[in-house]
Amino acid sequence: MEEVLPQKTSIDDFEVKHVFPGIGARTMRLSARNLRLETDSLIFLAIEDVTERQAVLDGLDAASLRKDEFLAMLGHELRNPLAAMRNALELWRRPDEPVAVRARAESMLDWQLRKEARLVDDLLDVSRISRGLISLQEAPVDLARIVALGVDEVKHEIELRRHELTVSLPPGGITVGGDAIRLQQVVANLLGNSAKFTEPGGHIGVTLGREEDMAVLRVSDDGCGIAAEQLSTVFEVFFQADRALDQNAVGGLGLGLALVRKLTEMHGGTVEARSPGRGQGSEFIVRLPIAVASPVLAATPKARRPKIAPRRILVVDDNFAAAESLTMLLKMDGHDVRMVSDGQAALDAARSFAPQIVLLDIGLPGIDGYEVARCLRELPGGDRTVVVAVTGYGRPEDRERAQEARFDHYLLKPIDFVALAGILAA
Repeated sequence: MEEVLPQKTSIDDFEVKHVFPGIGARTMRLSARNLRLETDSLIFLAIEDVTERQAVLDGLDAASLRKDEFLAMLGHELRNPLAAMRNALELWRRPDEPVAVRARAESMLDWQLRKEARLVDDLLDVSRISRGLISLQEAPVDLARIVALGVDEVKHEIELRRHELTVSLPPGGITVGGDAIRLQQVVANLLGNSAKFTEPGGHIGVTLGREEDMAVLRVSDDGCGIAAEQLSTVFEVFFQADRALDQNAVGGLGLGLALVRKLTEMHGGTVEARSPGRGQGSEFIVRLPIAVASPVLAATPKARRPKIAPRRILVVDDNFAAAESLTMLLKMDGHDVRMVSDGQAALDAARSFAPQIVLLDIGLPGIDGYEVARCLRELPGGDRTVVVAVTGYGRPEDRERAQEARFDHYLLKPIDFVALAGILAA
């Protein structure tokens, strides 16, 4: 007689949630196993507590969804300025267009390029601040002056959306201790947020005043408002990205307000958001300690480029388009320019060409920019050569390495040509 072996089959597992007295809600997985013998069938029921594991899985699912939404919004935010720049370039290329149209296209290109660069800076700043890698250059500054500069920074965007802007600043100014550039970033980010989430033609107000020993900055608008349950999370990283996806609105990566809170707290201040609710506008309030010392001059608007005598300039960059376009611009200004694409070629050109100024990329094939800079100093007359880093690496440690390699100046891509002109003139 042939022996019949037991056959094991399973009934689908299922989960139930139950609240246990004194323990709370738990997720229980029930697994039924049917053990079929030759004459009888037995069913075993296994119960497993999977609450913690389920919580981890739920958290991973939420994080994955949040990552996907952020990457989608990042692509959206990066492509928008690129689309505007591509269209403006096409307008500028058409010689039959009126001068006013070409001038408008040029302005559009410049503005969208600045937006793209600022987005990259915000992404890096959030990471740096979170890791404690940003230090403040603190001094007594006039906060009224900084607010005025922040308004100027965002004024173009406000005008594009036809907002009505009112600004009220104390005539005597208010002195606070802090980093002028970072405080201006706080003001600009708050105004940019209001401009973004206020319908065209809306109203934005900026007021600066005193409350006891605190300087109080208020930025208000009559825009889309904030739901009560979101007021406590509006300053979290990526919050605006979720909000924009929900509303199919103008977008944003949720970096601006997160930076506002981090930078304000680094200055010993606080920031809060207020809103009656959706569609009823919002108000952001920044409080900073008032300083007793006299303020130093805050950051000033960029000056026009000075007139520059012709220079011998060596451009070193393995990105051909960047190197060629920079070379063309410098030649149009009357300079004698050579262009090479790697470190060894840079050293060879330096020996034969004897440049007065070297605009040197850091991420080069073969010999990197740091080593090229060191080698340039060993050449005859190398101590008199002005070596300028022109790079996409902007971390503090990158700047420190450049200083150790004896670079004279450090410019981030895309180049600020007013800053470059100042270096060439000096």
